[in-house]
Amino acid sequence: FQHPTRFVGLSSVSLILAQYIWLFVIPGLPDTTRNVAAKLSECLLAIFLLGTSGWWREVGFVWPWRGRDYLPAMPILIIPLLMTISQFDKLQFSNPLQILGFACLAAMTGFAEETVFRGIAVRALLPKGLMSAALISSLIFGLLHFVNLLQGADLLATIVQVVFTVLWGIAFVGPLLYTGSIWPLVLIHTIQDFFAFWTTGGLTNTATPAASEALVTLVLMLPFAVYGLWLIRRPKPALLKAITRVHQTGGVLERKRQFPSVDFVDLPLNEDARRYITEGPSFLF
Repeated sequence: FQHPTRFVGLSSVSLILAQYIWLFVIPGLPDTTRNVAAKLSECLLAIFLLGTSGWWREVGFVWPWRGRDYLPAMPILIIPLLMTISQFDKLQFSNPLQILGFACLAAMTGFAEETVFRGIAVRALLPKGLMSAALISSLIFGLLHFVNLLQGADLLATIVQVVFTVLWGIAFVGPLLYTGSIWPLVLIHTIQDFFAFWTTGGLTNTATPAASEALVTLVLMLPFAVYGLWLIRRPKPALLKAITRVHQTGGVLERKRQFPSVDFVDLPLNEDARRYITEGPSFLF
């Protein structure tokens, strides 16, 4: 792409429109029906973007699942576990059907948001460099949560959520770039949103958090963002593997040899490694 940031911004805004368009297309829809329609629309948009770009494997939807891909993402699983433990008294067990509904909505949210904000966004922004791709995609992911104010979300809770999701995005990009698999992130995002929906009783948090609670939430998130940055700076076997695919044809929305390319490698390479990437393995390799 000549303008990857613009493409990512438009894709992200499209995802938000897919969610909120039902407020205007069919006014007066029951909340449950509208939420299901919104999440289905998000998933269909994510699938459309993946299909037209041909980036299923490039964004991390690798098959079969590999257990080792989950290890770098496991520390991030502490986030939903801590939040659930701290708000365990808010969990309501009296309505199993509602709990199942929250689980389905969380799964759709996890798939759609990780696909667009981590998979497609990071993939499109990689020519700008690994760190820039991580920071720009995370910033866009966080700022777009301001739209929750349209559904009556509390202002302080929304600001906390925006900062939290920026840090969340940075924490998530690290395992993605290191392993090349997006499945662990979809799973953890689903778990996070499931317990968030369950504890708040809905998809939007209208309660005003205490200042101390907001501060603790953000402070707890910082180590995970640092962990993500640390993974981004480490050598990336998945990225090197992707780079060797440079001779393959591009997708519908990209030119052949546009990326991966040795010109965009954010790693120190010796001459042998550079020759391998540009020319492929030798005859005796």
